[in-house]
Amino acid sequence: MGAFRGAIEDNVFSVIRITQAFLPLIRKTKGRIITVVSLVGRVPAAVRAPYCAAKRSVEALSDCLQLELRTSGVDVVSYTFVFFTLTHIYIHRK
Repeated sequence: MGAFRGAIEDNVFSVIRITQAFLPLIRKTKGRIITVVSLVGRVPAAVRAPYCAAKRSVEALSDCLQLELRTSGVDVVSYTFVFFTLTHIYIHRK
């Protein structure tokens, strides 16, 4: 259970806390909320249940925020993080 608590705390509750803290300013400026989700949230992996569950929760939270904030002029975007290696850094710096 500790692994699940840690994953949910780090990945879900932190997004909720930050969103709540900045939402008044985001609403005022009609800004944008961007969340980073993972493909692992949609594709289960062995021994990764806590992380998979947490990332899928963030994706669902973003979907709900998008519906709730639609009339406020606030955009909510989920960026799906697929793969990242050091090779990508060097290619983009050229």
